[in-house]
Amino acid sequence: MPSVHCPFPSPFEEPPNPALLETAHEVDRLLASIDQGLPTSPSLHKAPLAMSMAGFLPRAQPEPFTVYLLWITWFILYDDVWCDALAELDDHKTARSRLGAFNEQALGIVAGRPSNPFDDPLIQVLHELWQRTKRLRPACGTSRLSLLMGAFFQASGAELDARLRKQTLPLSTYLPLRGHASGQCVSLEYERICHGFTFPPALFVQPHMITLHQTAAHYAVLLNDIYSADADRRRADPTRLAAALQAEAAVPETDMPTAAASISIQLANLWLTQRHDLETHIQHDGLHAYLNRIELYLGGTCAWHESMSSRYRAFP
Repeated sequence: MPSVHCPFPSPFEEPPNPALLETAHEVDRLLASIDQGLPTSPSLHKAPLAMSMAGFLPRAQPEPFTVYLLWITWFILYDDVWCDALAELDDHKTARSRLGAFNEQALGIVAGRPSNPFDDPLIQVLHELWQRTKRLRPACGTSRLSLLMGAFFQASGAELDARLRKQTLPLSTYLPLRGHASGQCVSLEYERICHGFTFPPALFVQPHMITLHQTAAHYAVLLNDIYSADADRRRADPTRLAAALQAEAAVPETDMPTAAASISIQLANLWLTQRHDLETHIQHDGLHAYLNRIELYLGGTCAWHESMSSRYRAFP
């Protein structure tokens, strides 16, 4: 396939803090203490995942890293054990109902409801994640993260519905939906919190900042879905990237790799342009470092998909 355009640096070029690997074992022990019956996922290979996440945050201290790894672990389990599994059910009404009930419980946790031993194990893990998140950086706040978690659960339900109905979405709908349902928007906010960046709420509704966050999420989604396209094709997923490209621009199957690579160039260039415009018009302590951190996240995401996860294959 043509190379995915990635002008962003990779955090993996810096060796991670050795203490982070012990922190990964702490997360394993935490999960075990919550429930011995916690579901497993074929995508969740704990040691490689922990090492890769340590590469994403090479300078992180143990507690921010624990929170970040706990979020990624929770998301993988939710995506594989709930969303992907329910998409295979023949009873579509049951699939929608089960995910809707789980998401309602999860939103209750985000809103402050306590967990109990009778909750689904993943609800218990989410409760632990949420409590640790609130304690981690009180000055950063969690109000924006709460909104993004709500959008994440809403998009997950919408994506499941599209998969059950075998609906192909045009790219203009596909990228925004996947940006939330794939957890990218939430992950970007965890990047901010775990690194301790604090900004006034008004900054996040500034047009250039909105475009930057959307572009970063769409770029990360594109990387994920390009490298998982082979698996999507094998299971005949009509919501996959190739189908979205066909729906948007009638791109022939043989031209999919080139079209996807072209979009990666457009998104990367849009990011760079919008970043320049934002920093030209707005001066704020920490803004430059924050945008650098997002670029490291994007560069790390590219490196992850290219060489670190056996789950992903080249675009067919």
